[in-house]
Amino acid sequence: MMIGLYLTLILALLVQAIFFFIFTVARKQQVKAVNTPDPSPFTVLICARNELPHLEAHLQTWLSQLSSRDHLMIVDDGSTDGSHDYLKAKAATHPNLTLLHIPDDQKTHPGKKAALHEGLKACKTEHIILTDADCYPLSEYWASSMNQSLHHYDVVIGFAPLIMRPSIVSMFASLESIYVAMQYGSFAILGRPYMYVGRNAGIKKSKVLQTNAINKHMDMTSGDDDLTFQAIRKDVSVGVNLQKEALVNSYPPEHLRTFIRQKTRHMSTSVRYDAFSKIALAVLAASHILFYFCLGLMLFSEAAIWVPSMLTLRAIIILPAWHRWSSDLLIPFRWGKILIFDLLLSIYYPVMMTTLFKKSIRWT
Repeated sequence: MMIGLYLTLILALLVQAIFFFIFTVARKQQVKAVNTPDPSPFTVLICARNELPHLEAHLQTWLSQLSSRDHLMIVDDGSTDGSHDYLKAKAATHPNLTLLHIPDDQKTHPGKKAALHEGLKACKTEHIILTDADCYPLSEYWASSMNQSLHHYDVVIGFAPLIMRPSIVSMFASLESIYVAMQYGSFAILGRPYMYVGRNAGIKKSKVLQTNAINKHMDMTSGDDDLTFQAIRKDVSVGVNLQKEALVNSYPPEHLRTFIRQKTRHMSTSVRYDAFSKIALAVLAASHILFYFCLGLMLFSEAAIWVPSMLTLRAIIILPAWHRWSSDLLIPFRWGKILIFDLLLSIYYPVMMTTLFKKSIRWT
């Protein structure tokens, strides 16, 4: 029995080592920014529902990203908090700002999809940069950097890490956002893209509308970003923009219930991913769980003396990739917090896997 336990532990650790080697190698091969002398005009597209505080806080920041040829389109998705009146007043004094209002009783798609679909159709430019109302660029060149990349790719994957706050939930959510970025960013750089996040992505309008991508997952409330990408990924060229000026930050959830609801919505779409991505992500999660499960069993055996050595070896395997990606995403590298997070993931994964059997949750 102990031999089987040791072999399972070694196998799980080997699988993890392979994945983190991939994450490190992929980072070294990231796509470089290429300047275009006369870039095309672009539209920053934001879908918002009851986001008045964020709109008030970030509107000027988004507008400052634009030249006279560029546009900011905000789709008010049936807000009831005064967002519509606020944006209507701002649009009257800012010619680059366009407001599109979609009442709930006129929706043609579930969840956020209606706002996204109508917003895409209404955009007058081919190049569209997606973000969310609770996101803010870290540089005045964010939109122009993403737009530059769109001259070379049909879809550009950007990154939007969650800022780290003192609470345990916020800390976990921030580190989880880096870990997710590490995964989808690495696979995209190595030619196996499976998703982008709607908080920071560049797309060509024609590629999404011509493939009828959004309508291919109409039966699900969620999936406006990752399932849209799944629908078009075989027909588009995909680039990755990891330049620091192309980053945006977003706020982490403060409460566990909010975080679980968000992740449940995201997890519900993963069953629609392509087979390779589903298998790879499942193997990554399973090897993580198995490592700590075996380590836990060792604590109650004569092999307990080897537990500190196994934890040290794991730290040696995972921390270099974590350090590199944390640096790229401008999140402070705290190795102690990362190791605690790594342990908590072994609990988080089984809990979140139960959400695969739940219905999609509406977007709020």
